[in-house]
Amino acid sequence: MSDVAQNILEQLSGRGLFMLGCKEATAHKDGVSFKIGKNHRAINHIKVMLNGRDLYDVTFSRVPSRRRLERGAEATVVEEFEDVFCGSLKEVIERVTGMYMSLT
Repeated sequence: MSDVAQNILEQLSGRGLFMLGCKEATAHKDGVSFKIGKNHRAINHIKVMLNGRDLYDVTFSRVPSRRRLERGAEATVVEEFEDVFCGSLKEVIERVTGMYMSLT
């Protein structure tokens, strides 16, 4: 796993990812993407990428099942955020998905 991906996962903390129902985390050169559990907006995929300004770009998507993708369905971007500070990652994810990443 790349250092950037590992850093992002650590910043989101293990417990927070657990509460999102995080699974299938995939490391990218400059970030990480992962699937999440069910939520009120039907978002099932989050991608967090480090940009050139040392901030994060976050994309929330609905990605169809592999079977539906093979039949021609396409992923839908629900919301995108650019230049998110490290300390705001959790807040942005919680606000968009409606899922809490901590008990406090």
